[in-house]
Amino acid sequence: MRHKRKKETATIQRVQYLKKIKSRMENEVGTYFDMLTNYNKLELRKIGFWSTIRLLMPIVETTAKTLGKTPQEILHQMDVKTPHLVWEMFRHPLIHGDQLSHIKYKDREINWGLTLGSGKGVSHIIMHDHIGLDLNYLYSRLLTLLSDEISKNDETIIKIEVGIIFDDDAPSYILDDLKKIE
Repeated sequence: MRHKRKKETATIQRVQYLKKIKSRMENEVGTYFDMLTNYNKLELRKIGFWSTIRLLMPIVETTAKTLGKTPQEILHQMDVKTPHLVWEMFRHPLIHGDQLSHIKYKDREINWGLTLGSGKGVSHIIMHDHIGLDLNYLYSRLLTLLSDEISKNDETIIKIEVGIIFDDDAPSYILDDLKKIE
């Protein structure tokens, strides 16, 4: 039987937490996106970038939870036309594994593609049995969404997870590991 994790929470104003999300996104993800984009413009041998979706999807998920929405609703707000398929194709396989997945439906196979475009075009390209995403555009749209939500100055107090609590009823392997760091 799996041990149920107990969560430690803290409270914060929604607007303040959104500011923290945006700041982390700009300082960490934005720096990485800028580096990739600039390097790939200059060099013949490009750096791969498809795994950068791993950097965006947890922020989409955190933003959704902060706003009381689903990640798919946030993707839709970011101009993603098939948010449920995108979530299934891009988020789950890359957070829980290391392989992007196609979708099978009846006799169809829907494949994926990613680009590191200018960020000014469209986020979501749908062609026959293909879904493509421009990661720079998604990054830009997520920043805009966060800025728009911050401008609402919603001071509602929300709970955020800040830790995991283990008691003596934790699995023995957890307790063993905890003893190693005493």
